[in-house]
Amino acid sequence: MLIEPLFIVATSAASFAALNRLFGRFYPSGEKREETETETDRAVECERRWRWKNVSTSFVHAVVAGGMALYSYWTSPELLRDLAHAFSPSGYRLVAISLGYFVYDFFDMVLFNRTRQSMELMLHHIIIFLCHGIALHYRLYIGYAVFSLLAELNSIFLHSRQLMLMKRVDTKSFPYRLCSITNLATFLIFRIGVLAYMTRWQILHRHEIPLSHLAVGSVGLVVMTAMNAILLKRLLKSDFGRKRKSR
Repeated sequence: MLIEPLFIVATSAASFAALNRLFGRFYPSGEKREETETETDRAVECERRWRWKNVSTSFVHAVVAGGMALYSYWTSPELLRDLAHAFSPSGYRLVAISLGYFVYDFFDMVLFNRTRQSMELMLHHIIIFLCHGIALHYRLYIGYAVFSLLAELNSIFLHSRQLMLMKRVDTKSFPYRLCSITNLATFLIFRIGVLAYMTRWQILHRHEIPLSHLAVGSVGLVVMTAMNAILLKRLLKSDFGRKRKSR
């Protein structure tokens, strides 16, 4: 029945939306506003506040999804042996919870931050809607979907880095450099490595997958690979390129 996954997706989306509002109370506003503040200043401050709430909420999702993915494989190792047909209640619920997060995040960007970068992320989310939606509807590819969520283990450090920059942490400090190096290491393992394995698996099992599902999965892999390549280039340029000034 689809009632349970739809309920979980809706509850998850509502929970992350509520968490987003809660994080607004902890926004590091910095200096007090002045009467001479311009409209541009207010727009920039609004953008910063939105990004703080959005990234903080994404950090929580990364911790939850990454942790649950490891738990699902620990309790149901068959998910790793058969990415297409193996089933696990914890893995199934994880896919629904994560889909709910992406639903929340999609509408958060549509309503409050329709920038070019957000458009790229919205494309990513649409791919997730299709892939996770197929997994939940047919109760197939649960292992594959959970495997893709191992990328959230990297997102823990990716979002931590973003939050540190928003808090104006010195980029030459030990905490930031440690986070930056860990972010790069986990990026290579849990994003590039995971995508490579998923691509290999899909190629090897292409004759066992319905054409429509294969098409969605193939487009998803192409989009994810391109987006991660761009993100990796930005990270390397920002944190490991030419010497930067402390922020």
